[in-house]
Amino acid sequence: MKQLFLLSAILILLMSACSPDKKDEVNFSFNVSPDSEVLFSELFDNAEYRLMLANDSTPIKSINQLRVSNRYLGFIVTETDNDGVSKTLYVLNKGKFDLKIKLCAQGNDPYEYMELTDYSLSDEKIKFLDKIGRKILVYDYEGTFLERINIPYSAISFYDVGDGVYWFYNDAGVTNDHKYQLVNFNWNNGSIIGEYLLTDRNMVTSLKSLPETNFSHVAHDLFFYSFPEQIIYSLNDDTFHNAYTFGFGEHNAPNDYYKQHFSGLANFVNKTNKLGYVYYISNFGVSDDNLVLSFMQNKVPYIAFGNTQTNYSRCGNILVDDINHLKGFKFNATNQLYIVENNLLFMLIDAQQLINSCDNQNCKDFIDYNKLTTDSKPLLLICTLKEQFDKKN
Repeated sequence: MKQLFLLSAILILLMSACSPDKKDEVNFSFNVSPDSEVLFSELFDNAEYRLMLANDSTPIKSINQLRVSNRYLGFIVTETDNDGVSKTLYVLNKGKFDLKIKLCAQGNDPYEYMELTDYSLSDEKIKFLDKIGRKILVYDYEGTFLERINIPYSAISFYDVGDGVYWFYNDAGVTNDHKYQLVNFNWNNGSIIGEYLLTDRNMVTSLKSLPETNFSHVAHDLFFYSFPEQIIYSLNDDTFHNAYTFGFGEHNAPNDYYKQHFSGLANFVNKTNKLGYVYYISNFGVSDDNLVLSFMQNKVPYIAFGNTQTNYSRCGNILVDDINHLKGFKFNATNQLYIVENNLLFMLIDAQQLINSCDNQNCKDFIDYNKLTTDSKPLLLICTLKEQFDKKN
């Protein structure tokens, strides 16, 4: 473990991934059971840990929105200092932080924003989505503001296809008439390529549970998820069709469950917990052969993996890194921040999780070398997903 993965080597894997063939719809049924273990050796070829942030005393409130490109890994940190609460985008390249952009320029000037809800990384540019300002702010990797792109939609998330083509999403309706939630838009000529997912006004006005991301990209395919459906769609070649469907057995909510009136999110969560239903897909990711998703059931976060090669699935709330001979740790809110790019899984873990699971000298050396304590900032776990999962029990 002392020999860490170099991010540059990882990013080469991203660049060398082959384009997958178009696949038929795949269905997974996940068995939800309390205190169930997920063994790393069944799912991953390797697992490595590395520092993400300087191990200093600067307090942070949260880290969110992991994004990755062929060359860069980014995430947004909410920090507290003498000036109050601030947000900063950190961009990691070739094993070091090359860029920090402080997100504090609120206003309506070309380089300012009203409400940033999403961003994207390409190999050349960073693009921030301003929901209220209806614009995209473009920066280079020197942190220089390049341009403002006005858009006709108030979107909460987006995906930059390239060449002026975007996907925009808003659970309350992205189009001006609020009729559709998802739009494929060509900015060059202002044309709509496609509109999808009719907005259910009764449901979305009371439920505002949004996943960490709505989009997952692998090679030349793009996948999309929207709460509360149990479908992940493929947006490949400007089409819209089912790629994955999934279920949770007795913990599935009935089809009409989300159509009833809830007084708010708290009321919805309390009622759904009492009934034992899975009620929130917090994040998802897709690789060439695998589906990864996390969810809540009875106030407990779970993570699930499905493999298309073997149709084997594994679901649990205890992660066991038996590759590095560590003890298990409970899957928590920090771990729900992950991203899958091609066959790599990037996941945050708390320093305390690693310390508590440490059970060998290599791990102890890593902790001592990096001066980790239970108060240290989260670490980055990087795993290579197997083409075929190995069922061991």
